[in-house]
Amino acid sequence: MALYAIGDLHLSFTVHKPMDIFGPEWKNHTEKIEKFMFAKKVIRQKENGEFQPIHRAGLLNLADYEIVEQYNAEARGLCNYYNLACDYHTLDYFCYLMEYSCLKTIANKHKTSIRKIIRQHKDGKTWSVPYETKAGTKRVRPVKIADCKRGEASDIIYQRKKFSWKTTIRQRLNARVCELCGCKEADLYEVHVIRNLNELGNSDWETVMKKKRRKTLVVCSKCHERIHKH
Repeated sequence: MALYAIGDLHLSFTVHKPMDIFGPEWKNHTEKIEKFMFAKKVIRQKENGEFQPIHRAGLLNLADYEIVEQYNAEARGLCNYYNLACDYHTLDYFCYLMEYSCLKTIANKHKTSIRKIIRQHKDGKTWSVPYETKAGTKRVRPVKIADCKRGEASDIIYQRKKFSWKTTIRQRLNARVCELCGCKEADLYEVHVIRNLNELGNSDWETVMKKKRRKTLVVCSKCHERIHKH
């Protein structure tokens, strides 16, 4: 019988940790991460063999902060599951690919460039996306490899969480913020729904819906009444 003792596997962050002997799930871990990222359409492989981050069309209808949270959930899962088998330089590279795929997705959604998205959402040495809650504005930033080192990346999520549009609408209603005028003190908030984004014109509320790329808009009762008078 072979007996193995696992000591502190985090003594070194710079050397490769051969973990294959502890089970088949650790074998070819780098290739498994690459396979995961190809399956999620985070990257494509160029002719010279290099990986290039790409935007994910399946996330374009989400709010910006939901896009960041989705990438963060997947990045945390990779960090937590593979930090025993990979050196942090390897994980840092995959986190970089995840972050820039996230940026490309947001930039593609708003038909702009990554540079403009970073400039727009600059937050100290990184960037973060704001979102409204009943308690006020909060921000979500991309997960960094340093979060794994500090033990702040604690969620293990291997597959994309399926966002229910009903749940998302409920969250937006509960935030009690008009997505058109920004009012937070209205007595009633309602949901304006359209059939097709291609039918939108150039009024203020139509411009907001086109920018959000959503068929729904949570508005206060006054704005909703104004929309229907349009």
